[in-house]
Amino acid sequence: MVRSNNNIIVACMDSTLACYTVNGNCIWRIRTPASITALAALDIETLNLSLVAVALENRQIHFYNNKILADIIETDDVITSIKYG
Repeated sequence: MVRSNNNIIVACMDSTLACYTVNGNCIWRIRTPASITALAALDIETLNLSLVAVALENRQIHFYNNKILADIIETDDVITSIKYG
């Protein structure tokens, strides 16, 4: 679970990524192609950009800008932890 902008992003065990308001209302939910292993918020202030990095069991890291998939990075191994900043 991470905070992005004024919302809370939650990685769920059913391979979905969900976004909630601070009041608990679900804004969106998307299905990922594999189970989620790690999650991190990436706030890049110089570009006025807030991304969420989602590490998956299929050795990929997906970067989301809200619910839009912005980029995918292939890795050599499964990522189990992410820290940015």
